[in-house]
Amino acid sequence: MRLKWDVFISHASEDKSEYVNPLVEELEKEGLKVWIDTTELTVGDSLRKKIDEGLRYSRFGIVILSENYFSKQWPLNELEGLLSLQTQQGKKRILPIWCGVERKYLVNKSPVLAGLVATQWSGGITAVVRDLVNAICSNRKSTVYISNTKNLKTLGYGNYTNMPVHKRLQLALRLINQNRHSDLLTIEKIAYQLRHEDCSFLNDCFSGKKEAPFKMRENISEEYGLNISWMNFGEKSPFYPELEISESNPCLQADKFLKMNPESIYYLQTKEDERESLILLKMSENKQLILKNSFRVSSHVGGGGTIDMVYFYKLMKRIFKEYYLKHKGFVAGRKIENTTYEKLINGELFPGVVSGPGYRNSHWWDDWMDIYHKSNIANGYGDEHGEEFLKAQEILRGRLELEFEEKADSMQFMQWLTAR
Repeated sequence: MRLKWDVFISHASEDKSEYVNPLVEELEKEGLKVWIDTTELTVGDSLRKKIDEGLRYSRFGIVILSENYFSKQWPLNELEGLLSLQTQQGKKRILPIWCGVERKYLVNKSPVLAGLVATQWSGGITAVVRDLVNAICSNRKSTVYISNTKNLKTLGYGNYTNMPVHKRLQLALRLINQNRHSDLLTIEKIAYQLRHEDCSFLNDCFSGKKEAPFKMRENISEEYGLNISWMNFGEKSPFYPELEISESNPCLQADKFLKMNPESIYYLQTKEDERESLILLKMSENKQLILKNSFRVSSHVGGGGTIDMVYFYKLMKRIFKEYYLKHKGFVAGRKIENTTYEKLINGELFPGVVSGPGYRNSHWWDDWMDIYHKSNIANGYGDEHGEEFLKAQEILRGRLELEFEEKADSMQFMQWLTAR
């Protein structure tokens, strides 16, 4: 399930001006995506439907616990939904803030909430935001979010779509250098790689003294895999993927990718049961592209998802044959967190972060292609990749065998027609 927001704020409308609005402003400065009814609801929307969507597709629920909160039915319904999701998923979902209430009051109203670790508004909004951000970051099990937050905060922006051009240039450079300890990309290197003789002009464009011309923005976008709409107009996101499947034949599609001459190809897969999978084409150290299409390698698929899984398998087989075996190209797998997957597919993270040394190679991709378990290590696939991996292979085998039978029946029918 792809999450859309970092936090859903459950509150009573009476608390909006005193607590909610200041909190939303500070959270967005930290680069968090916040579901709040004033921005997500429009005329004609079903209130129940939109709130259910906010609850389901947010990573956490911030609960503004006040006397007003316990006197209103809507917030209590939201709380019930959050508690249900937390129990169902077995993950921390609720981040309470005590606003003008004491423990004794909460124990009387909700012993469950009173027992949860909370932050208190009386300590000041700075402390509240710090506690919330720390809780979210520690749950993500990754430095990716922390690095992104620092980048945006350093630039003074919580929203990367409303930046002036020079701020977009600065942010792009910082994101490309994220998690690097050496060989950093600099303005001087950009000038050299773009064959731009006047480095001082480029410096002025990055500092905001001069407006970067559109031709320069396009050249930088092409050289470093940035989204041209974002670089030109602030639309979409820095690395929002535009490369996507355009061929119904997976072999033809693979050949199209290979004609781009990537340095290496990475198959990325989430660690959760859904096992959402992406393809990363590394064109150079500073230009790495994510394929817009996502494939679910899991038993949690319907008919359409099974067809997509077969397509992905055939695409991988073609790349294996034409790139890995024939041309000795480098292919590797990486396992990533769901949060990293979301940032990649949303274009908020430089793909080079996951192809870099901070992530270990995984053999999930070549083990996955061994659907008939011919390898001498196939007995360990379940231990290595989990039962869900084996179930997905079983679904894939069944679909491929069905295609083979249908093709054989079709050939027999054609032979019968010819013989008449």
